[in-house]
Amino acid sequence: MSFCSRLIAGVLLLTSIAAHSAPRTVVTFEDISPNDLADGYGRLAGWTGLGGPGIADRDVGGNGLKVFYGHRGTLTFLDAPVRVLGTLYRSYAPDLNEPPFAALELWYQGQAVASIIDPQSLNGLTWLSSAYTGPVDAVRFNGGTEGFAIDDFTYERLDVSSVPEPATALLLVGGFSALACSRGRRKATIA
Repeated sequence: MSFCSRLIAGVLLLTSIAAHSAPRTVVTFEDISPNDLADGYGRLAGWTGLGGPGIADRDVGGNGLKVFYGHRGTLTFLDAPVRVLGTLYRSYAPDLNEPPFAALELWYQGQAVASIIDPQSLNGLTWLSSAYTGPVDAVRFNGGTEGFAIDDFTYERLDVSSVPEPATALLLVGGFSALACSRGRRKATIA
């Protein structure tokens, strides 16, 4: 393998690594006691506005020993914008005679941008995955007549700075490297 091929392969490898380095946050409720839940936990604000008992021992599934129980309300992201990946979710006492409602509504700059429908699961928490990949700065949770439970609420921070991200700079370097390699080959062929 020539030097130029190794250089281009290395730049492309670094580009793919840099492009997938978004910090992911998973809010598990395992590292906090029920009485200590406050704005800022999980880099989210609005916990008290969700109503309900808050953090309690799980009895419906989830990955740990605790889940969050609430009624309805909105959480805002302190590190907005983010991309919401999903959460374990269950609504309590949904009206099965009514059409399913939006369990989660994703918001950005005051506009609803996506929603995830309540799966009306009767057997514990169900993973609700978000297909929306755009920016979000708030999420509204809705529950059945007796509220909802969530666990492992997962999101990743989006970097929307004006400075080019590392992947862009690496692609630029890779392009110049490929151009230099092709010019070097052309000169060697002519000489």
